[in-house]
Amino acid sequence: MGAAVTFDYALWTAAYPEFATVEQTAAQQAWNVAGFMWPNDGTGPVDDPSKQRTLMNLLTAHIVKIGGGVAGAGGAVNGRVASASEGSVSISFEGFGAMSFSNAWLAQSHYGAMFLAATLPYRGARYVPGPQRDFEPRGWRAWHKP
Repeated sequence: MGAAVTFDYALWTAAYPEFATVEQTAAQQAWNVAGFMWPNDGTGPVDDPSKQRTLMNLLTAHIVKIGGGVAGAGGAVNGRVASASEGSVSISFEGFGAMSFSNAWLAQSHYGAMFLAATLPYRGARYVPGPQRDFEPRGWRAWHKP
């Protein structure tokens, strides 16, 4: 059904060089947390291991980016800037409006926003047809003569 992939620290830091100073154990922990948020146990909607790894890497990068407490994350301010000024330093951030909590949380970094965009085809409802039923009463043909 779905793909399950393991964390590759070298591949992750090559894809996201800004996290090269993040310790491998901290990155692995972020990957583990990402697995709570996106199925990485073979039951998810993504069949291609390459796509699954990319999605998990994006979500891991997002978790590290907004984590703040992770060594090497940079402690950058999160969210989209609405306006900024230079004299007397002022900055304001956009609100998230009617966006769901999980989408607003993901929209705080460009990694999360890319994850949202990439998973859009997988986050919709999936139709699973039920069993076929015969709605004709049993024995109906035996006693009904047209």
